[in-house]
Formats: sequence, C-alpha cells, structure tokens
Amino acid sequence: MVFPIPDNDTIARLYPNSLRLKLVQTVSRHGERSPVYPGGVPMKKCHLTPFLHAVYYAMEMRNLSPPPLYNQPHHESLPSLSNIVFEGNIKPNSSLSLKALQAVTDDGTCFNGQLTDKGKNTMETMGACLRKLYIDKLKFLNPTLDSHNKDIYLRSTDIARTLESLQYLVNGLYPAHQRDTGGSKDMDLRVHVRSDETLYPVRECKYLDALSKMLRKDLLQQGNGDIDKAFARHANFDSGFPKKGDLEFNHLNSLYDNFICLQAHGEPLPAGVTNQDVLELEQMVVKYWWGVFKNAELARMAIGRFVKDLKDRMEDSIANPETSVKLAVYSAHDSTVGPLTNAFGVFDGQFPPFASMVAFELFEDLGKHSSTNSAVSQAHEKDKEHYVRMLYEGKPTHVPACQHQGNHHPNDTTLCTWKAFKDAMDRAIPDNWDKMCSSHAESSGS
Repeated sequence: MVFPIPDNDTIARLYPNSLRLKLVQTVSRHGERSPVYPGGVPMKKCHLTPFLHAVYYAMEMRNLSPPPLYNQPHHESLPSLSNIVFEGNIKPNSSLSLKALQAVTDDGTCFNGQLTDKGKNTMETMGACLRKLYIDKLKFLNPTLDSHNKDIYLRSTDIARTLESLQYLVNGLYPAHQRDTGGSKDMDLRVHVRSDETLYPVRECKYLDALSKMLRKDLLQQGNGDIDKAFARHANFDSGFPKKGDLEFNHLNSLYDNFICLQAHGEPLPAGVTNQDVLELEQMVVKYWWGVFKNAELARMAIGRFVKDLKDRMEDSIANPETSVKLAVYSAHDSTVGPLTNAFGVFDGQFPPFASMVAFELFEDLGKHSSTNSAVSQAHEKDKEHYVRMLYEGKPTHVPACQHQGNHHPNDTTLCTWKAFKDAMDRAIPDNWDKMCSSHAESSGS
C-alpha cells in the first residue's frame, strides 16, 4: 500500500510556516512478495533482476558480507547501492563468491518470500511519493543526489526482499536523471547481521522467545475452537506445517500468507476459498500474532532497541542540526511495523499490508527562542521547542501519550511535544536488553 499525498490545504495545515521540518524517519514493510513459507503456492511473478535477487538471497542464506554488485543485468538506471556497511556489535567474517551466480537464469518463478515484480514497482512508487511530498511540495530534501550528499541514511535488514525494496524505493525517490553517476554508489547501505538486528524481534533472545511463546500459547488456547474450524475449512490446502503442536500458529499464518499473496497480485484464490475466508484468517492472525505485543514488556523487548535507534537520531538532529541527516529510511518487515505501532498505542487492528509505512517527523518551533544573533541562536538551539508527528500509511496518528493538555501543539493534537514523545520512547526502551535476554520468562501483568 502506497501512502496518499496530501492536498495543498492539508499540507498548509500539517506543515505551517511556524514549524521547520528537521528530520524524517520512515520505516516500511517490503513490497509484495511470494509466499514465505515452504509448500506455498508457486508464483511466476519475479522476472525483474533475477541475478540481483540471487546475490542477495545467497547472502541471506549464508549471512555474509557481499562484494560490490557488479555486472547486474537489470535496468541500467537502477541504483546499485553497492557500498553495504555492517553496523552493530557483530560483524560477518566472510565474503560471498559470485562465480556460481554469474550464470543464473530465471523463468520468472519466485523463491519463497521473494520480492515480486509488482513489489518492486510498489516500492519505486513509494519512493516517488516521498519525492513528491518532501522534495516537490515541501522543498525539504535536495532535488538531486550527488556523491557529496550526506543528508540521507539508508538501512535494511539482511533479507533479500528488504534489500531490494530499499533499492527500488531509492530509485523512485531519486530517479536516474536526478542522480549523478556516483551519487548512489557512494551512499552507504547499513545492515546488521541477524543476531544483532534491532529492526525485528530476534530469536537469539531467550527471554523474548520464552515470553512470546507463553503469551501466544495462552491466546491460542482461548481460541482453539475458531482455529480448529479454520483448519477444517481449509483441510485440503497444505501449508507445509503441522496443524497441531508448536507449529500450529505457523500453519494458521501460512494459510493467510498464501491467500493474501494471491490477492495482492490479482490472482484467483484456491477453489472454495472466499475473500471473507481471507478476512477471517487475517483477524485470527492479528489476534494470535499481534495480540501478544499488547504486553508492554514484550513490546519493549521486541522493538525497544529500534525505538532507541529512532530516538538517538532525533536527539542528534536537535543537538547537531548542521551535520545530522535529514532523511533516514529503514527497510523492514511486518514484524517491525506491527510491534512499532503497538509500542506507541496506534496499532489499527489490521495486519500491516505490503509496503505499509510508519513515519516520524521532527519539527522545530520557529516562534520560540528566536534571535537575529547567530551566536545566540546556536546557543539556544537545544532549548527550542520541538515536536514529533507519527504517521501511519501517510496519515497523522494520535499517540495516546500526547493527548493530555500540554503534551501536544496547541493547534494540532497529532504533534507531540518533544518531551511527551521522548517520554513515550523511553517507556518503550528496555533498561538492559542483554541482561533480560539471558533471564527466564515470568508472568508479566504489564
């Protein structure tokens, strides 16, 4: 789903002259893909850039650092983003050999979980929408990208579909005629290895894994009757997972995943499966998957470290406006978008669709602590009032923590004061994630 561009009247209301936009951070789910689970419906929707996907997919399977992606047989205008930099505490120690991949051919059949041609087009369109809003209308970003442009920060998980999604988004944000020859090659694409990732809940955290299993087990026991009915209705469809035991939820999720992938590509559903069936499966998956993130402790452990990443970048923008980036783009998953919206109390109760996007806009109030003396203005930079707006699917949200009097802009309840939003972020950040991960799950009433 690509977010809508606000009309001129809405832009005037959301972006008044009294506020200066300083930082935008976008967090998006990848575009449309093939079914991710084994045994899924085969799809021939992946004709674009088969070699590029093979490189990323092999890197994903071996969790290695890729060399420059040279000789890619895709459209020449696509940015290579070949300078991939590993962040975090854990670094990969090997490089991927491309020799076995040079002769890759593809008839369009997708790997499991591969970004499809439609998904690539969707992400490119999303980038074009970002360009229209933040470049054409708001004049916030530079209209062209050159090798000296340090205003943009790019980060992706190490999964093939998110790496490609980011590449296509950048191509929409800065098409070939808006980039010089070195502009995209000199941009760093930041990646964390999987065990050090903050963009989604990691299985290596024992406490998080145990707590989520305990909470989900309770939910599944409450809904056994509904789940059994769903399994009976779709008994002829093999998802590749057992219908009972620890993998029961995976079977439920796989049913939904296969059907929603077909719908997303305009393909007919299997015989006997209706749109209402898919909607009911979605409601069940939302209840038994996203429902556990209503637990504040689980939400902190699942997404809190990434909330700290967001907070750190906002604080840097406030403290160092001359050197901080203006746009940070994070390419991630439903397991990022869902916990993130839950953490701030704005989850809409629906499964995050393909290409769903959360955005955080940081503003400075120009009407406070203003001075014609540049030295005085710089000294007061940190004391100026700042506001944060959180958007989902391009629409401003009303963060519950910001709705009390004094916690939002006097003329706009979607604009949180910096203090109120910072306090909300602090509540979502775990005190000692590493220490908690080594402990055992206990019941939590939060």
